[in-house]
Amino acid sequence: MYRPIWPVLLALLLLSLLISPALASPGEEAAEGNAAEAEEPATEEAANDEQANNDKPTDEEPADEEEPADEEEPAPEPKPTEPKPDTHKVAPGPMVVKLSLDGVFEAQRMHELVLRPETWATFRVAEAVEHGEQVDAGQVVVRFETEDIDRAIADLQRDLKLGELTFKTAELEMETLERLMPLNQAAVERQRAHTEEDREYYFDVEAPLSRRTADAMLKQARQVLEYQREELEQLKRMYRADELTEETEEIVLRRARNAVERAEFLLERTEILHARTVEVELPRRDASVKQSAERGMLESELLLATLPLRLERARIEFEKAKVARERSEERLADLKADHELMTIQAPSEGVVYYGRSVDGSWRRGASAEALRTGGTVPANDVFMTVVEPRPLVVRSSVVERHLADLRRGLQGTATPAAFPQMRLPVRLDRIADVPDAGTKFDAVFRVELDLEADPIMPGMTCKMEFTPYRQRGALMVPTDAVFTDEWDPQKRYVWLYRADADPQRRTVELGREVDDKAEVLEGLEEGDEILTEAPD
Repeated sequence: MYRPIWPVLLALLLLSLLISPALASPGEEAAEGNAAEAEEPATEEAANDEQANNDKPTDEEPADEEEPADEEEPAPEPKPTEPKPDTHKVAPGPMVVKLSLDGVFEAQRMHELVLRPETWATFRVAEAVEHGEQVDAGQVVVRFETEDIDRAIADLQRDLKLGELTFKTAELEMETLERLMPLNQAAVERQRAHTEEDREYYFDVEAPLSRRTADAMLKQARQVLEYQREELEQLKRMYRADELTEETEEIVLRRARNAVERAEFLLERTEILHARTVEVELPRRDASVKQSAERGMLESELLLATLPLRLERARIEFEKAKVARERSEERLADLKADHELMTIQAPSEGVVYYGRSVDGSWRRGASAEALRTGGTVPANDVFMTVVEPRPLVVRSSVVERHLADLRRGLQGTATPAAFPQMRLPVRLDRIADVPDAGTKFDAVFRVELDLEADPIMPGMTCKMEFTPYRQRGALMVPTDAVFTDEWDPQKRYVWLYRADADPQRRTVELGREVDDKAEVLEGLEEGDEILTEAPD
């Protein structure tokens, strides 16, 4: 049975790497060889497995089954040397934080021109100065057409005169009604009393008298007929006894007969009229008088009730006319004031800009079209701004992550986009406490301008550069080598490399971070080595 020799060869190779050949003695090499040969497989099966793994058989004789009692224990196999992991040596260096902001030059003194009319709504441009034109204080910059407003003022003046007449008429009517009020009330009361008296008189006196009169006339007609008949009969008897001529008798009798006929007709007519009077006219007159009396009483009550209302109405009409006159006067005054807006003068010397400035940027909107001849300028909207070119500031919008780097008085330089060779000193003057658009904060910077900066005008843009943080001897490490505690996100740590031991976790306090570098304030010293990756 053959014994593999490859374990012996591997042991000799490792010993040759650890121990210098000059110091090794033949006795030690022999002892190591004997110790290596003393190792045998634990079982026959293990030996067979090792034999199968060998590439070539060996000619050496197998060792004896039992080892000598006085042989030394074999030395443990040395561990293979592991390659050194990637590390970073902590060393001081310059830590510089730079900040770049976009800015726009903005005038500190700007005069916005806006139409704020009282009533007039149409402002049609007759002439206007051009955008960018230099103007003097008091110079006319916009002139509007006045034909329509002149006509409106003239019409309102005529309406005001008519309203004055209406007001005076209402005032006179009110005063007259106030004076007539007690007289009218007394007249109505008298009318009511007269109506009641007339009604009582009719039913108490006139109606019974009319009935008695009708009865008396009927009776009289009957009596007349009776008298005429008696007289005719008497004449007949008398003429039979007297010896009168036939002609005389005939005449007298004819007259008497005619009188009887008239009396009969009179009686017949009187009976008809009596019946008409008693059955128709008197009931109708009773009803009419009664109704007239009731109507008169109701009309009297209505007059008494409406007299105060008429007076109150007259007072309201007077107040209405008064208010209408006052409003017409106010509107006339407003129109005259609006007429003053038809000529706009420059409030100061400066440059004309169409539109308005919003955070340093010019928004012309519809101003360019509106300010052409014939264009219409809307009310209550800035259509033009007279800008004093000096002094200037730089306005910028700062995102939230840069707030920590900005402090009042921070100095830097501004490079105008139009003149990249210029370097203008700037200094932070103020920054808003709250955002104005999303997460951006409005910031204003003072800028120093010299004669070279004369071409700089409001609305031009620039790029500002700042160095808010500078540390010459900062200890810096790669940000990828700094880890966060999974239980405490506020705690940061690194793995400190040790050549003769496992890496040590070291808590650190960080300062500023720039690009892929982080400043270490506490936890590391110069010369420390840290792992760039976490150990397995």
